[in-house]
Amino acid sequence: MLLRAGVPLAEALDVCRRQQRGPVEPVLCQVLEDVRNGRSFAEALAQHNGWFDQLTLAVVQVGQRSGLLGEALAELSEYQRRRRAVTNRLSTALIYPANWFAGDCNGVCGTSFFDIDCFVALLTGP
Repeated sequence: MLLRAGVPLAEALDVCRRQQRGPVEPVLCQVLEDVRNGRSFAEALAQHNGWFDQLTLAVVQVGQRSGLLGEALAELSEYQRRRRAVTNRLSTALIYPANWFAGDCNGVCGTSFFDIDCFVALLTGP
């Protein structure tokens, strides 16, 4: 949003950096420093390949080349938001069948062991 409003990239990164805590903070500090030292945003992100996937790097690179970085990042953000929503819905939808299956397996195994004990006792006699 900041880039689309005309805020320079380094300032927008600084705002994001100040809002973050935890392990991502030093990554954003390094990205900001790289951008301020003349590296492209895509190159600065690529230095942290454990943090940014190939799609993110490609979108940033295309956004920079086209001059539409703000719009590209907004589209990427929307894509990631929808992806998280679908993942959350799928996870929630799979909880009930997984619990049902686990309970069913426990019931079958428990019944089988009980039945086997009964048959052994029946066949071996008193």
